[in-house]
Amino acid sequence: MSIDIAYPAFCAPGLPVALGTARRLMEFGRYEDSKVDVFTELCSVAEVRRMARELPQGRFSGQWDDKEFDGVPLKHWPPLVAGVLGPDLPTAPAAYEGRLPVEYELGDLPVDSIEDAFAAAIGPNMGWINWKWLYWPDVPERNLHGESTHAEVTLLFNTRTRNDGRRQCGPSMGGLQADVLHMDLTSVFPRLNGPPDLLQYSSEDSNHLSPW
Repeated sequence: MSIDIAYPAFCAPGLPVALGTARRLMEFGRYEDSKVDVFTELCSVAEVRRMARELPQGRFSGQWDDKEFDGVPLKHWPPLVAGVLGPDLPTAPAAYEGRLPVEYELGDLPVDSIEDAFAAAIGPNMGWINWKWLYWPDVPERNLHGESTHAEVTLLFNTRTRNDGRRQCGPSMGGLQADVLHMDLTSVFPRLNGPPDLLQYSSEDSNHLSPW
């Protein structure tokens, strides 16, 4: 069994450069079955409701303790704990007590179907866009075979890693203004002559896009 290892690759201070760079890297490994997932943690009821207005098709799930519903059938769980779509979110403020941050997610979507709308909607919240089911091509001259097991590209928002375990609300959640590209460098860059050959970013972009 193998374990995925992804590394922060680039850091950009704004969405246009970050999203454009992520897409160039993704296109390097994209094929017909590639998909995209999006995820964010919403730290206030106001942000939950705003996201529900802007992207109501996602699933919202509140926090809960492992022992909170021991022996309770799923059908009797509070809707926000079981997970609901935007139009079904509870309206009573009491339903959100102890449930923040609320997780929002959409998965297994076609590439280019959600990325722009999600990037515009995420605001100060921690989250990511993850392109998966990619395929890094063969490079015979470097003795590299095609690889898909770890072929993913992730664009992070307001966090340094997908697995930082913070799960808290407060100033730190929105403190990072950089957008970070996260990926398995050991699979991708040996297939290139270095990142610039693939990215082909403009001179203006290169002033802002920096290696991590």
